[in-house]
Amino acid sequence: MTKPQHVRRFDWDEARGLRDSGMAYTKIAERLGVSAQAIRRVLIPGEYERMDAASSAWLRGGTCERCGGSCTRGHDYCAACLPHVQATTVREHELQCTTCREWKPDDAFAGDKRRVARRGRHRQCSECGTKARAAYRKAHLEKQRAYDREYKRRHRAAA
Repeated sequence: MTKPQHVRRFDWDEARGLRDSGMAYTKIAERLGVSAQAIRRVLIPGEYERMDAASSAWLRGGTCERCGGSCTRGHDYCAACLPHVQATTVREHELQCTTCREWKPDDAFAGDKRRVARRGRHRQCSECGTKARAAYRKAHLEKQRAYDREYKRRHRAAA
């Protein structure tokens, strides 16, 4: 696996020349306008790999607060638990309809397997979903009629 190529912020050969002449890492960093850590990363053999491994280990070292599984640092939850924690429309035995904003039992919502955080239930309650579909059909009446005509034409030809 090759490392991605980045634009260098300073001339590595110049840094090596200054170090060979006896200059300290911090002085080289000041002169070239970068951090001393960047200079050490370039000039000490194996330092780049060591720092990269330490950084990767630190990033992978988190523990999910909800299930105890592994997660990346900066996140308190693993990828499986995060949607459940972020969901603000879910209670223990109720879900909130995103249209009418009422809290209702789970079985007042249609199933939607993609909505893991909502226990596999749709965002709108069934009542609001019915009203929304009726309003759409009313607003797009001609489009619906054209679809119906085409559907009937295709099925008559097939019979």
